[in-house]
Amino acid sequence: MHFLYLRTLQSCQYLAEKYCPDADDETVLLDHAVCLCDDDNDVEMASACRHAYIPAVTSENMSSLIDKNPTHFSVTDRSKTHGTAASEAALVLILKKLVQEEEAKLKK
Repeated sequence: MHFLYLRTLQSCQYLAEKYCPDADDETVLLDHAVCLCDDDNDVEMASACRHAYIPAVTSENMSSLIDKNPTHFSVTDRSKTHGTAASEAALVLILKKLVQEEEAKLKK
């Protein structure tokens, strides 16, 4: 479990550095990365990224983390989605946020 925990964060760090080469390696995740996650092996990555999108909360640790910092997380509405539809709903939330951010940039 610990190996996966580290590998998830390290993979996220690698991708963020690859696609944001001019960003500071120390803050690239917090400044530029979002993640899709749900379980104990994602807790460190979810905390390190700018925002975390949760299709389904599948662990007590993740639930506790969300309760402590609800603005850092967007959880899909489980009453309306389940299974792969929950992941799709989380991806839609990410795309909507990206569109909002791009529209805000254009207004400046």
